Amino acid sequence: MKLKRRALVVEDRPELWKEYLDRLFPISDWEISHYATTVAEAKRQFQADSDLDLLVIDYELPDGTGRDFLEFARSIDPNIPIFLFSEVAKGFSAEDASDFNALPLFLSKTKIRDNVEAISEKCSRVYEQYMAEMCTPSVTSEFGRLRTVLVHEPWYEVRRLDPNDLPYYLIESPPDLDQASDQHKGFITKLKEEADRPITLEVALLLREVLDRQHGADRTTVIENILLSHDFRTVCARFGDVTAFSPPLASMMEKLTNLPSDALTQTLLCGLNRSDFSGVKDAAGQTDHSYQVVEPVPNLYFMRDPCFVLGNSFVLSRMYWPIRRREPRILREIIKHHPFMENVRHNLVDWEDETGPVSAEGGDAMAIAPGIYALALSERTSRQAVSEIARELLRNGAEEVIQPTIPVKRAFIHLDTVCSLAGPEHVLVHPEAIHSYTETYRWTNKSKEPRPLDKSFVQYLQDEHGKKSIETGDPLEQFDDAANVLMVNPSTAMTYDRNPITNERLRVAGINVRQFHGSDLVVGRGGARCMTMPLRRD
Repeated sequence: MKLKRRALVVEDRPELWKEYLDRLFPISDWEISHYATTVAEAKRQFQADSDLDLLVIDYELPDGTGRDFLEFARSIDPNIPIFLFSEVAKGFSAEDASDFNALPLFLSKTKIRDNVEAISEKCSRVYEQYMAEMCTPSVTSEFGRLRTVLVHEPWYEVRRLDPNDLPYYLIESPPDLDQASDQHKGFITKLKEEADRPITLEVALLLREVLDRQHGADRTTVIENILLSHDFRTVCARFGDVTAFSPPLASMMEKLTNLPSDALTQTLLCGLNRSDFSGVKDAAGQTDHSYQVVEPVPNLYFMRDPCFVLGNSFVLSRMYWPIRRREPRILREIIKHHPFMENVRHNLVDWEDETGPVSAEGGDAMAIAPGIYALALSERTSRQAVSEIARELLRNGAEEVIQPTIPVKRAFIHLDTVCSLAGPEHVLVHPEAIHSYTETYRWTNKSKEPRPLDKSFVQYLQDEHGKKSIETGDPLEQFDDAANVLMVNPSTAMTYDRNPITNERLRVAGINVRQFHGSDLVVGRGGARCMTMPLRRD
């Protein structure tokens, strides 16, 4: 799991500047992956490593200039933030930095040497401003170029599953954590290769950075908001301190507040087990997973569901199944406190109260075209939620919101489990969804209530948006989420390699298919679209 940001430094005399660069980018927050000393070496390093968060480039190099490397870097990655620094940069101007979308900060080596603390603060501020801009919610398409994506690699929370009660965890069979982690890394690597390296934000890293910034009572509040249910916190608020009800809980909160941020991040994802309070393990010395006091979040790697973006609105979901209700709490604390989320806070749709009959999940949300969105009624998204979100979207400038209905059955979990837009011309559809006519409504600002379309959602896409249908393969492929594909650009789909019939039908339709292996990811019943939550698409 990645819990530090990674930077590549291009500097021909690292022995002279490493001390200052380590202070500019403290090792508690940053990992300097490599010091490249020439343009040629920097090109090799950058081309081979797609998991970088920052470039720091000396403008004067033995075999060329920073401009040479900037041109190369931007041809591969239009999104990564870049700092330029040098003692003398002959022939370089602020306009040049703008041409290459470098950050608006040229670092003088002399000033770094004289006042490294002030320069470090300035670097942090400029970096955070750039990232906040890159995280501004904007999704009006299912296939536009990806710029910024939220993801989560399966982590230790997967090991807190109770193997005797997998249906409760919404898991078909126990995943192997090492395999699931490797497969997710492979998926993200291929996504970056095909999508011009969008910024991928790991939720666990964002959470760790939030915890680093919180201290004392503020840190305890973040912990309580993530671990404890809304109902419990509401009752406690009437009587005072949350921990007054339970000395063991009070002791646990104090212990957690004082944990290092890495360990606390892991605990908040794993939840709390009875053994965490008592220290008592089973006969084999292992945690007894049947005694979870606070449940883990093993489905968090399906990042699409606990939040979604339509237009400029960031919607924080209210989850249907109890095992998933902590996921939006984690995201809420990130949004409230992380500097990257400044613009998300201004565009947030959030109920906060996680109780009651209203539920909505991101797998039921789809951007059909600019200003035209779909929100499906399903087992996990209620009519009340569609009504509230549709009205909010219309107030924020949407032209219309389409409301399909998904039958309540295992093969129809969310809208994106039965159909995905496959580029500008096609919709990939589970055959049963084509023939399963269900009511479809249209919300607009012209009427107070939605009006029936008298056609299925797929027929609507065909008639009003000119989509051509591609059917998924046999039922086994649909069980392996064949209809759940992620378009990383208008012509390229990310798909599981276990669905050869569907993948071939996509190719016949002229769509590039980039397959990835996911045997230990698919056990949670989700595919490539489920595992990504775009914050920003062109």
